[in-house]
Amino acid sequence: MFLTLMRHPVRTLGATLRFFFSLKTPILPRLAALLALAYVVWPVDLIPDVAPILGWLDDAGFATLAFGWVMKKVGEAEAARLPAPAPERSQAERAAGQSPA
Repeated sequence: MFLTLMRHPVRTLGATLRFFFSLKTPILPRLAALLALAYVVWPVDLIPDVAPILGWLDDAGFATLAFGWVMKKVGEAEAARLPAPAPERSQAERAAGQSPA
C-alpha cells in the first residue's frame, strides 16, 4: 500500500491530511511525526550537526524511519477506509455472463 501511495503524490497528500485530521487516528503516529520533525529541527541531536556528514545522516535516518512508519499507518488507514475491490471474474464466467458466487 505504501508504494501505491507514493506513486500518486496528490492522493498521498490527501490521505495523509485525512489521517492526521481524523479524530479516529491514534495519537502515536501523530506524535511520531511531530517528534521526527522536532528532532530534525532541534539543535540538540544524538550526533550534533556540526559534524558535517554524520550529523546530517542521523537526522536523515531518524526522519526516514519515522516517515516510513507513519506512511505505513496512513496506508493501513486508507485501505480500511476504501471499499474492498470486487472479486476478479474468471474468463469462463465472463464468457458465460455469470456473476461470481
